Amino acid sequence: MQPTSHPAGEQINLLHQKLMQAQISFDLWEGLREARSCADTVKAMQPYASFFVGTEHALFDSFVVLSYSIFETRKDSVNMSILLKSVSSKIKDVEMAAIKDEVKSLKPTWLKLGVLRNEVVGHQALNLTSFQSFGKAAISPDEIREYLSKAQALLGRISSKAFRRALAFNIHSKPRLINLLTDLLIRRVKN
Repeated sequence: MQPTSHPAGEQINLLHQKLMQAQISFDLWEGLREARSCADTVKAMQPYASFFVGTEHALFDSFVVLSYSIFETRKDSVNMSILLKSVSSKIKDVEMAAIKDEVKSLKPTWLKLGVLRNEVVGHQALNLTSFQSFGKAAISPDEIREYLSKAQALLGRISSKAFRRALAFNIHSKPRLINLLTDLLIRRVKN
């Protein structure tokens, strides 16, 4: 096992933070995309168009990079692979095998996020447009939501089994965005 400067408990904390930020970024990105389907909301957002467009792109980049990084296989970064090595002596073999099966079940979505990370966010593919890379990834918002939910449950399970510590994933940012957009609509109507 490669030595790590972060003990297992801290790795869990760091992965928890990454997953929370990925969820927040995804929820806000999805909320902004949904907001564009309502003509009144689009009109309310128009005076702030550069803010909303820039924010939507930044949120996309954020959740793609963070979601991908959870299961990346680098040996020099905090990720699920390194965490599993760090907690292997704290979790029964049968349970660890089940956890590794869960990780494997998330790999197809992780690979799709990798396409977005590698061809749209981190680099622009020379031979493909961003739209073609999206088509290649063939990933839906529902699939991303499920991936994040399963990754959160998996990390919670590891934390519980290794340290008898529960993790909370209870920040819901989309309702706050809806409140903001509603306030903008009300303000627009008043003016």
